[in-house]
Amino acid sequence: MSNGAESAVPRPDEGPFRSYANSAYFDVTLWDMTIVFGQVGIRERDQPEAIPTEWHTAMTVPWGQAKLIAYFIQANIAAHEVLHGKVNLVRGLTPPVPVEPDASTASPESLRIYEAVKRLHADYFSE
Repeated sequence: MSNGAESAVPRPDEGPFRSYANSAYFDVTLWDMTIVFGQVGIRERDQPEAIPTEWHTAMTVPWGQAKLIAYFIQANIAAHEVLHGKVNLVRGLTPPVPVEPDASTASPESLRIYEAVKRLHADYFSE
């Protein structure tokens, strides 16, 4: 699935930098969102419980572009699941259900964010 900008796709000899990531970190501002990508590294023998992440690439996009990217990722996942079945996560990778804020002290914005994230979690991770 594409975003309709085939003419903007680089030619193979001008292709983009390619890498692999199995970890991502999100850093947000009022202006934009930065996603930092990395790969789980090799554990040290003396600290087997510490799993280091080797961060290698950061991409910053304005919020409008982030929303478009989210749409196209969701559309591609939906198409993949129709064709190949549900994409499941390994136990332990599913984010926890969001914790409901105390309605007596939480701001209206906090309550709306909680409801939105709770719906998103149910849509993505319900059995």
